[in-house]
Amino acid sequence: MKLLRLAAVMALMIGPAYAQMPNMNLLQDGPGKTQDEIDAEQAREKAYQDTLKKIPDVQPAGTKRVEISTPEVTRALRVARKIPGIRSATIFGESIHALVEDRYDLPDLRAQLLKNDIAVTDIRPLTPSLEDVFVELTYKHQAQLETARE
Repeated sequence: MKLLRLAAVMALMIGPAYAQMPNMNLLQDGPGKTQDEIDAEQAREKAYQDTLKKIPDVQPAGTKRVEISTPEVTRALRVARKIPGIRSATIFGESIHALVEDRYDLPDLRAQLLKNDIAVTDIRPLTPSLEDVFVELTYKHQAQLETARE
C-alpha cells in the first residue's frame, strides 16, 4: 500500500514538471542543400517550365498567357470569356488564367475588363503550369467529343 502511495505522490510531482519541459527535437535536422544542389534544382525547374511552353496545344503560336487578379473572379470569368481575343479563361484560386492573343498588351486587356465594370487588381504575364496544361488539353478533348457528336 505504501508503494502505491509513493507512486501516486511521485506521479503528482513529476506530471507538472514534465509538462513544463521545453519541446526538444531529438532528431537532428537534415543537412542543408549546397549551392550546387540549389542551382541544379532551379535548372530542373526552369527546364520543366520550358517544356510546358513547348506543348503547342497549351501555348499556340500568336498567343500568351496572363493571370488576372480581381475581387470578383466568377463575374470576371463570365465577362472575360466574351471578350474577343481571349481564347480561353479559367479560375485558378482567386485569379483567372487566360490565353489571349498577342495583339493584346496588358493595359488594353485591363481597359477591356474595366469597360465591363470588372475591377482589376493586377494583370501579369504567366508561364503555363501543369494545371494549365491539364485544363487546356481537357477543353480540347471535350471540344473534339462535342464535334464528333454533331
